[in-house]
Amino acid sequence: MPDYRLRPEAEFADLIEDMRDFWTWVGTSLPQLPGVEVDVNNLAIVGESAGGTLTAQTALLGMINPIRVILMQYPALDIESHLKWLESLPEDQKVSEAVLDQHLAGSIPGHIFTRVPNGWRMNLAFSMMHNGRFADMAKQPYLDPMKSLESAPKMPPVFLFHGRQDTLVKVEGSETWAKKLRELQPDVPLHFVIRDGEHSLDEDDRLTTPWLQEPIEFVERFWPHRDGDI
Repeated sequence: MPDYRLRPEAEFADLIEDMRDFWTWVGTSLPQLPGVEVDVNNLAIVGESAGGTLTAQTALLGMINPIRVILMQYPALDIESHLKWLESLPEDQKVSEAVLDQHLAGSIPGHIFTRVPNGWRMNLAFSMMHNGRFADMAKQPYLDPMKSLESAPKMPPVFLFHGRQDTLVKVEGSETWAKKLRELQPDVPLHFVIRDGEHSLDEDDRLTTPWLQEPIEFVERFWPHRDGDI
C-alpha cells in the first residue's frame, strides 16, 4: 500500500480518501508518465496490519477495477469490535489520554505525517483507541471493513492470514469477516490461514518457507493474469 496521512493529525476518513486519490492516480495518470510501463489490469494488492485494512477497503469500496487478488496479513477487519475491546481494557493496561493531548498541543496546525520510524507512534495510536478517540464508526460506518462488506461490489480472490495469539489485532475479527464474506459472496475464492504466533509473526518468513507454498499456489491461480484467463 502507498503512504497515507497518519492519525492523529489526520482523521481516519482522510486515510480512505488518500487511498481513493492514489488509485485514481494509478488508473489515470501513472500510465501516462514517460518511461513508465504499468499494467493496471493486472493488480495484486497487498497490505499488512493497518495496510491490510486499507487493502480490504480498496476492494470493498471499489476504488479501482479490476483487482486480480488481494493479500491481507493480520488486518483489522472488524474495527468497531476492535475499538470496543481496546476501550474495555482495565485502566492499568491503557495508555493515558494525556499522551494524545500533549502531542496535539505541541503539533503545528496543518502539519501532517505520512511516514515515521517503525513503532514511534504506537503510544499515540493506543492513546486514541483506548480512550474512544480514534474514529466515530457509528457516524461513518463505511470506515469499517465489516460494514463496507455489506454493500461491496464483487470481491476479488482473497488471501487472509492471521496469528492465533495476536494481541494487537485479535484473530476473531478476521474470522468473523471471513465468515461474512462466505455468506454474502460465496463464489469468491478465499484462502484463510491461521497460524500460531503474535502480530507480524511472518517477519522472518521467505517465499521458500514451507507453509507459504499453498498460499503462493492460491495467489498464482489468479495473478499475474494471462491472456485467455477468465
